[in-house]
Amino acid sequence: GREGRDGSKQANQQRMDLSKLVATKLALEYLGYPAALTGSGARVLGLPDPSPSAGLVGVGDVSTAADLVEVRVPDDIAGALAGRRPGDPVSVDLTTPTGERRSVTVVLGAAPDDPSRPVLGVNVDVADPRIDSPVQVSIDSGEVTGPSAGLAWALAVIDRMVEPSLTEGRDVAVTGEILTDGSVGANGGITQKLAAVQRDGVEVFIYTAATPAEERAEIEAMAGDVQLVPVRTLDEAVEFLHPGGVRPPDA
Repeated sequence: GREGRDGSKQANQQRMDLSKLVATKLALEYLGYPAALTGSGARVLGLPDPSPSAGLVGVGDVSTAADLVEVRVPDDIAGALAGRRPGDPVSVDLTTPTGERRSVTVVLGAAPDDPSRPVLGVNVDVADPRIDSPVQVSIDSGEVTGPSAGLAWALAVIDRMVEPSLTEGRDVAVTGEILTDGSVGANGGITQKLAAVQRDGVEVFIYTAATPAEERAEIEAMAGDVQLVPVRTLDEAVEFLHPGGVRPPDA
């Protein structure tokens, strides 16, 4: 139904937006600039069944503090619960989707994989994610609708901030999702992407080494004059384009 499609489109947009921020963070860190992913709290996506927060916390609520410790990103929750045990009561400050602020007391449950680790029992992501850095970066993703351009975005940020250009005038096609640890995740449609690269006359195609072996064999068989460059990390992609790496002029 329409609701399902719209929800899927919104989720994909959120993944893409977060991917752009991750790409920006990793690019700035590669260049030696401080960059931290931050937000305005931990937004609740859902609750497992059972959950100690059931009936107290709703989907869409944003946790802004736990046990009097400020929460800006989901990882802050684990920090706030450090030293607590399952069965302990914890005060959680929330902002509802309508902007109402309230506080609830949740009796901590135990993690399914570790009975000694306390949990609130909520699935969350970062609310209003952004990069905290002295360097301001804005990525115009055009008509891109998914996270598979993450590696390309990271390389583009680096390219704009170094002299000479990272690609030095070469036409280079790039695909692959950038993950928070700098690794490049697998993405689908690799043969179709290579076909598009060939139609456009691009001679170099950087893609993720995490591509399944069967698909890698397919694109190797059809590559022709296109140089295929599988990479595992952002660093490997930069090293291919500019051996020895790059740094901004003022670094």
